[in-house]
Amino acid sequence: MLTFPGATETQAFGLNDLDQVVGQETDAAGKMHGFLYSAGTWQALDDPQGVGSTLINGLNNAGDLVGFYTDAAGNTDGFVATPQYYAAPGA
Repeated sequence: MLTFPGATETQAFGLNDLDQVVGQETDAAGKMHGFLYSAGTWQALDDPQGVGSTLINGLNNAGDLVGFYTDAAGNTDGFVATPQYYAAPGA
């Protein structure tokens, strides 16, 4: 079972061939953040337009992420995020 440190809820939505996991965690204030779990390390990830409402539901072996967030106007927007730097576990 995966539990993001300090989260009240953790949900995993995506897994790639490198055993990296992405999903959504809810913090103590009730805000949702995306996460990446890789090689025993947790990383919280938020879309800059949707801090507190980001969900990541997929990733490929190159580290590209897909998900969605709710913007300030209440619209749900999708995103594709390409990492500026990506190292596979053990690289």
